[in-house]
Amino acid sequence: MYYVKSCSKEFNPKKTNNLKIGTIEEYRNTPIKEIKDVYEGTFTLNINLKDITIEIEKFNAINNVYGNFAFGNTKRLALKNFKIDSVDLKEYEAQITLRSQNSFIFCWSLLEKTSDCAEIFEGYDDYWHINEKNLHRFSENLAHCLYSQLYVRESLGTKVFEGDYDIENLQVNIFFQDIIYRERDFTLENNNFHIELEALLDCMRGIHFIKPLSFSKEKESRIIMDFYYNKKRLQPRLKNIIIAINDHLIDMIC
Repeated sequence: MYYVKSCSKEFNPKKTNNLKIGTIEEYRNTPIKEIKDVYEGTFTLNINLKDITIEIEKFNAINNVYGNFAFGNTKRLALKNFKIDSVDLKEYEAQITLRSQNSFIFCWSLLEKTSDCAEIFEGYDDYWHINEKNLHRFSENLAHCLYSQLYVRESLGTKVFEGDYDIENLQVNIFFQDIIYRERDFTLENNNFHIELEALLDCMRGIHFIKPLSFSKEKESRIIMDFYYNKKRLQPRLKNIIIAINDHLIDMIC
């Protein structure tokens, strides 16, 4: 298997030694219809539970926002009994919408044949790829090169994140995963609570890895790079950034 990046010739690192990295906000607002996704990183949970006993750990889990922005409306919440390890619900009806914070993001397709990418994106005229086995090493080097370029931008007077931070003392968390193609809303009821709960929590923890079925032809996988200062997650101010890549990345790219 290969991770294949469809691109314009001007952004092919084999020819330029540069890579373009986007952000979640860019995908929400891009004018390119082929990749535009207004609801990128959004997930809605509808809760409709009645006369059910839930372990307190699971009750807390479905009410956790997992570092996302949250908007909600609790219509009814009535408890029969509250114990140390469980809660007896008489009725719980609510709608919670999670919207991921902005992140640097690198997207590509996981394919058996590299040439298959020609059938996915009509708007691009070039592509490149790496071998699947190099994903972990590629991701670490990509984050390193991204940080180096952000440091240069800051040195030249461009503020790259919102808020206060010290560019010399940042930490980066790297996540990579194949996209889960499913609808972005879920209704949790008595009849599916115990069956679907773990799958639901996986969605809530990783809403930036969920896309609707209409995007499934892309066979997308993505790398998320989040920067932190004093354990606080930083929000990029940049829509995207062009980075110079190091020899380690160049050696992996075909």
